Amino acid sequence: MFEDHLEESINEAYSGFGQSAHMDIKELRRLYYGRKNIYVTFTDDGDITIDNQQTPEGLICYELNDVIGKKVKSNEFYAYVFRADKNRGKFLENINEYNRDSFLRDVEYLRLKEYVEDLDTLVNFYGYNSYIRKEFERLWVVTHQIAIRTFPEEINYMWANILFSLGYVGFHDPSRSDLLGSKQPTTVLLNYKDREDLDILPIQEYREDPRSRITKYVNRERMKMRGAKNRIAKRRDNTKRVF
Repeated sequence: MFEDHLEESINEAYSGFGQSAHMDIKELRRLYYGRKNIYVTFTDDGDITIDNQQTPEGLICYELNDVIGKKVKSNEFYAYVFRADKNRGKFLENINEYNRDSFLRDVEYLRLKEYVEDLDTLVNFYGYNSYIRKEFERLWVVTHQIAIRTFPEEINYMWANILFSLGYVGFHDPSRSDLLGSKQPTTVLLNYKDREDLDILPIQEYREDPRSRITKYVNRERMKMRGAKNRIAKRRDNTKRVF
C-alpha cells in the first residue's frame, strides 16, 4: 500500500519530465552505428505510443544516424531501438524527391480505388494550388482530405490505409519541414507492426528514471529483445536472466 502510494507520488512529481535533453548517445553508437535500417523512437515508460495528430496512423521515429549526429533531441528517458522492414512497399527516403510524375501516377491509382466521387475536385483544388509548392505535400493533403470524407470517425487510420493502398510503407523528411509531425529529421513508418525490436536504452545523460516499476518493466522488455539484439548489435549482450 505504502509502496503504491510512493510510486504514484513519484509519477506525479516527474509527470511530463520536461526538463533537460542532454542525451547520452554513447551506447547507441557503440552497439548500432553502421547497421542498416535502425531507427529510434523515444519513450518515458518503455512502450511505443501511436498517437498521431497530424500524420496518418504510424510510428513517428528517427534514423539512428540523425540521433547519433545530434540532429534529433528528446527529453524522454528512453530510446526505443528497432529495425524497420522497408522492403514490403515503397519507402520514400526523402519526401522532397517526390516529383510531379509521382503525384500524377498516384492520382491515377486513387482514381481506380474510387474512394470518393469528387476526387477531381480535390485534385484540382489541392493538386494545383499555388500555395502548396512541394509535390509530396499535394499527395499528403489530397489523401488526408479523402480520409476525412470517407471515414471521419477514424481519419488517421483511414489516411494510413489510403497510403498503404498506393504501396507506401514509410516516409522520411530530412529537411525538418514539420510536415511529418516534427521539426527534426523525421520518419513516419506506416508498417510499424513489421518492425524488429532490439533495445530500450536510457538516453538522458544527467537524469535517471526514479520509478522502480518502470525500470523493472524496461529491464524485462530488454531481456525479451536480447536474441534480436545479439543478431544485429556490434557487441553481444551476455546478461544472464535473473529469476
